[in-house]
Amino acid sequence: MRGYRALLVGSLVAVLVAAGPFLSVASPYLLHLMVLCLINLIAVQGLNLLSGYVGDLNLGYGAFVGLSAYTTALLTLRGVSPWLGLLAAIAVSLLFGWLSGLLIMRLRGSYFIMVTFALQLVFYEVVLNWTSFTRGSEGLINLPTPSLFGLHFDDKLAWYFLALAGAMVVVAFCYALAHSSIGEAWVCTRENRALAEALGIKSVHYNMVAHLAGAIPAGIGGWLLAHYITVANPQMLALGYVITLILMMTIGGRGTIVGPIIGALLITLLPEQLRLLADWRLPMYGVLLVIISVFLPWGIMQFLGPISVRLGKLRRPARSQKRAET
Repeated sequence: MRGYRALLVGSLVAVLVAAGPFLSVASPYLLHLMVLCLINLIAVQGLNLLSGYVGDLNLGYGAFVGLSAYTTALLTLRGVSPWLGLLAAIAVSLLFGWLSGLLIMRLRGSYFIMVTFALQLVFYEVVLNWTSFTRGSEGLINLPTPSLFGLHFDDKLAWYFLALAGAMVVVAFCYALAHSSIGEAWVCTRENRALAEALGIKSVHYNMVAHLAGAIPAGIGGWLLAHYITVANPQMLALGYVITLILMMTIGGRGTIVGPIIGALLITLLPEQLRLLADWRLPMYGVLLVIISVFLPWGIMQFLGPISVRLGKLRRPARSQKRAET
């Protein structure tokens, strides 16, 4: 099973690496969408740790991404290196994750959702109305692009590879956490908190770990988004952005690593591909979302998961036969 997964991951990475130069020639606009897709993938992986594995729907996650974007924007516009801006963005996201964790880690259900929603609104209104510092609805514009060893990330192909590298690091980080004892504690707490407590799992402690772990992808995603579009604006903290990330997580399959990847691809690329349907684009998009939600309530991974398990089982007899022959 591990060999099958390694082969699948290696093939996927090879395809993504080869797709960059091809798309830069064949369809620069599609390459632009792929960069946004990879950035969304990074952000939604952090949300998945908070809401997918732990199980509490966090409507304030957009504040993690938005504050990270504003942090790097404020610093780099004052001459600070974008790479130092990345470290600062992650640090601010971690700080916000820690503070919000302290505030809401003992809340459950609807109370948790309401408080995280209120936090999102508070930061959105602060950013929108503190015009002397954030320039209000105009946002902070003309952010500098980073450079590394003389390579300037000033074209879409360079940004594609930078976003792909970031996505690979974040996915590996989230995979390692999800398949560790920490991930097992998250799932146990999500499924039955009382039983987890009885087994000695401190749910409050592990919830704080989830807030801090989820803040790291948010910091990276906010930094990439701000410098790629060269703007940090209040829409990054708007409720609509959080809902988009929640859709990616839910449609792909929450509580899995592959599910949010599929969700990010669909939610980022599908609306643009449906533009050919003109006025029918949004209704068709809505119908597809409803169909997936009704027939696959646990996301697309509810359908793909059993298939991957069967493929893994098909490979095991072949290996056993080889060992028997030798």
